[in-house]
Formats: sequence, C-alpha cells, structure tokens
Amino acid sequence: MKQKVVGSRLAVKLVDQEEKTDLGIILYRPDSTDPDRAEVIGVGEGLKTKKGKFLGSVHQVGEHVMIPKGTGTPVKIDGIEMLIIDEADVLGVVDD
Repeated sequence: MKQKVVGSRLAVKLVDQEEKTDLGIILYRPDSTDPDRAEVIGVGEGLKTKKGKFLGSVHQVGEHVMIPKGTGTPVKIDGIEMLIIDEADVLGVVDD
C-alpha cells in the first residue's frame, strides 16, 4: 500500500542527536530542551490560498530540519516510525 503526505504537511523521521567530548565520549541527553532534529522523508504538494493560488512546499526529501519537542502525529508505516507535521512547525533547516 502506497502512502502519500498531503497538503502542507511533512513526514519526518527523528535523527539521534548525540554530542561528543574532545576525547570522543558520546553524551546522550534525552531530557534536553533543545529542539528535535529530523530528516524529511515525505513532502506534501503544498496548499492553495483563498484566491486559488498554489503554494508549493519549500522543503525537500533528505533535508534535516529542527522541530519543537512533542510536535506532530506519530505513525508507523512499513515498519518505519515517523511523525507527520505541519510545514509551519519547522523551526529551521540544519546545514551539515
């Protein structure tokens, strides 16, 4: 069964955020108040304005974005856990 994100929504998969010390020790902070980092794995077609003008998404599959903790609707499709979020919930794009 094929799934598709609709409207101005994005399907994202959370990315592990780990910090390393100078000695290479990995610090994991799940209680951090920092925004979550996620990879965009699906993009909706955008939305239409009240005047009928079509506005496409500004995000692309493969992009890494920052989203607030607790944002989105969790879903599991074909064994992949992801979140469906509104495009407006994206706080910023992470440039690696």
